[in-house]
Formats: sequence, C-alpha cells, structure tokens
Amino acid sequence: MQRTIKLDNSFMNRKSVFRFGQTNANLAIYIDGKLVQKGEMTGNYQVDLPAGTWKNGDNSLLIELMPPQRDPSQYILSSNGQGTDYFIRFSDTTINLADGNWHTMPDLGKPYHFDFLPNNSAFMLYNSMINPLIPYAMAGVIWYQGESNADRAYQYRTSFPLMITDWRSRWKRDFPFLFVQLASYGGMQSSDYGSDWAELREAQTATLRLPNTGMAVTTDIGDPLNIHPRDKGDVGYRLAARALSMVYNRQGFYESPLFSSVDFSSGNALVSFAHAGHGLTVKDKYGYILGFELAGADHKFHYAQAIITDGDKVKVWSKDVPQPVAVRYGWTNAPVEANLFSKDGFPVSPFRSDNWKGVTEGKKFE
Repeated sequence: MQRTIKLDNSFMNRKSVFRFGQTNANLAIYIDGKLVQKGEMTGNYQVDLPAGTWKNGDNSLLIELMPPQRDPSQYILSSNGQGTDYFIRFSDTTINLADGNWHTMPDLGKPYHFDFLPNNSAFMLYNSMINPLIPYAMAGVIWYQGESNADRAYQYRTSFPLMITDWRSRWKRDFPFLFVQLASYGGMQSSDYGSDWAELREAQTATLRLPNTGMAVTTDIGDPLNIHPRDKGDVGYRLAARALSMVYNRQGFYESPLFSSVDFSSGNALVSFAHAGHGLTVKDKYGYILGFELAGADHKFHYAQAIITDGDKVKVWSKDVPQPVAVRYGWTNAPVEANLFSKDGFPVSPFRSDNWKGVTEGKKFE
C-alpha cells in the first residue's frame, strides 16, 4: 500500500506517531524508500518516528503486508479499526490515513496466486444462482445491494435497471421489484467533496422510473461505522409498506417523500416533494431542519437553513448564497444528521436538484 504525504519544512525536525489500526500482517513500513519499522505488533500498530523522518514536499509512505510470522499459512491479510485508528500525528497536527488516497498492488516479485471468488468472476453469480431458478414461480423480488457499486454509481444508473428488465424478460412477467436504498455509512463530507454513496442512492431513486418498482429509504437507521447496520426491523417494515400498497393495493401504507421540483425565483429554494400528502415534519426537539446545502453559479455549496412551509414544502436559504441555483439534501456518504420526515414516519430521500458532474462519472467495472 502506498500513498503520498505532503508536508512543509516545519515538520522536518519534529517527532511524530504513526498508527495503523490492528493487523494480523507482518508489516514493513517505508518512508521515502527508507525502512523505519518491520515486524508484527499486538494491539494497535503504532510506531514512534524520530525528528528528521519527514522531508519538505511530497513524502512516500509505503506499507508492505507480509504473512504473519506466527502463522505463515494465513493468506488473508487485514487491518481492522475505526477511522480514528489510522493517522500520522504531530504535536499539533493529525493526518488522517483512513481515506481513499491509497494505491495498492501485489508484490509480483514473490510467489502468488489469485483466487477467483464467486463475486469477482463474470457471469458466475448469474449462471449458478439465478439461471437455475428460471422459470420457477416467483411473487416478486426484494433487493438489498449497491455498496460494492458505489465507486461507479453512474454506471449503476444503467446496470441496475438493465438487470431488473433482464430478469423480468426471462420470467416473462413484470413482477414487483422492491429494493433498499443505501443506508448511512462512512464519512460526512460536504457536497464540495462529492459522495459516491449519494450518487448510488440517486441511481437507485432513478430506477423507480421502471414500472412496478418500490424503494425503502434507510439513511436514518444506518451506522456510519458498520456497513451492516443492526436495525433490520425498520427495513422490513418499510419494504412491507411498499408491498402492501403497491402489490396488494392495501390502503393506509405510505412511502418516503421524493424530491419533485424546486423554485429559485425568490432568492431561496422552495422545494416540493412527491408522496408528502400528509405533510412533512422534522425530528428535532428544537425544530431545526438539518441536511440542506445551497450553491450559486460558482458551484460552491454552503450549509443552509430550512423551514417547512405550506405543510409539504421546504424553504431553504443561506446568507452565503444570495442567488442559489442548486439545492441538495443528505448529499453525503452518511447523512445521519438529515432529519426531515413525512408525518407518516418515513424519511425524505436524499436528493440534488442539479446535474453537475459527480465523482463517479465515467467509472466502470474492471
């Protein structure tokens, strides 16, 4: 694993601490090509680095993961911990290492083999697990997936509807297809940094254009630190609500409000929603709506204030954006602060009004 650490000359003669979670690997740590630590370590992997370790400008941090000395046969090498367990820390500065700035590759100078797993071999999942079921009777599909596609969310706009359409063609029936929108997981960056998970949620929402589809929004019941959140009951409840209404035509079951339109003519954003017939509410004891951002023609987003108006609309404004042209809500990997709900108890789905280039545009499966 390799990444670049950019520092100025004020860090050249200062001590620092390197921490890399807990690992079962035998690590070798190189900084600018110089070996600074090698071997196993129990507990948190932490190394005290003396003054003079770092140079002015770009520093190369390279980590070689080797089989552990205690069990050389162990071939699954891993590092575990929370995001706060990965850093380089100076006395007054901490550099987060739990981000997407790493480059990884195998050491081709050593014997190796590649295990073709079921989920990284083309057609294996379909040929072995889907095709044998055709044409057994099926009432419909519940689908909970998308995390592994987040880094190519734009492609998901095509691949997800394509899969649904293909399955329906093979069963020769437009069966109901219900799916779960990605829950909250990861960091809480602003729109200026972009969000692949938000773009995947957008791709999922766009799939509702297909007939006989329904979506359960779960951003409020996720866990930013656990990709498998514990609350499965509410997921099932929201899927059941869609099935009872959409498939069985039962009355009194509802769904999450979805962005419908926005009016910027008054120097603010007046946002309208579909599926908000009974009105909107905010889950905050002080009544503050969180999760909205506004941007002007410069494409720079600012956190914004918001209030519910006319029962089912939201007025959004910011003193930093006197002439907004774009509004976003919950546009982050983990929008746990987003607290706008329908009065029926369903969270408003994250959305954006703009179509500006995202962080996953052009990225495809390789």
